[in-house]
This record gives sequence, C-alpha cells and structure tokens, in this order.
Amino acid sequence: MRYLSLVILVAASTEVNYGATAVTEGQEIYMSLCQACHGADGKGNNGMGANFVDDKSILAKSDVELLDVIANGNGTMPGWSAILEPWQQVSVLQYIRQTYGDAL
Repeated sequence: MRYLSLVILVAASTEVNYGATAVTEGQEIYMSLCQACHGADGKGNNGMGANFVDDKSILAKSDVELLDVIANGNGTMPGWSAILEPWQQVSVLQYIRQTYGDAL
C-alpha cells in the first residue's frame, strides 16, 4: 500500500520538488545505502551499480520509473521499500537527479 501511495503522489505531480532539505536527506541515505554499488561519484563501483554520470538514459527515465526501481529493485539491485519510507525514496531520487543529472 505504501508503494501505491508513492506512485499516486508522484504521478499526481509532473515534477518533484527539489528542496534543499530533501536533497540533504537524500544524500545521507544515498551515502549510507547506495554508494557501495553506485559509487560516491555516481559512476558505479566496478559495474556493480548503474552509472548515473555516463549513462544519460538512466536519468532520462521518469520519476515514476526510477521510484519503481528504488522501491522494488531491478536485476541485482535490491528494492528498498521495506527499509525506506516513500518520502525517503523520493529524497534519494532528488539527490541523484540534482547531483548526477539535470534536476527537472
């Protein structure tokens, strides 16, 4: 039910608010849970995680698509919906977009 609420929340908005507080919270979560595979620089660690910097097709996906990957995983990436609240998942996406891609 949490995931469905997240999708409805994001789908109802055409863009996510990239506030400084959310980005800071997202950075803390990213550094704690994501950087082991995706790297602190967003380029992936030895192919373990997606390279956000060089593969522009990843961040070209919609917020809804990327939030689905964060929540449910993709391939070898685990889903984080059991650990992260929906607002935390959004914060991580905001951090990734602002740091490694073009914030919408």
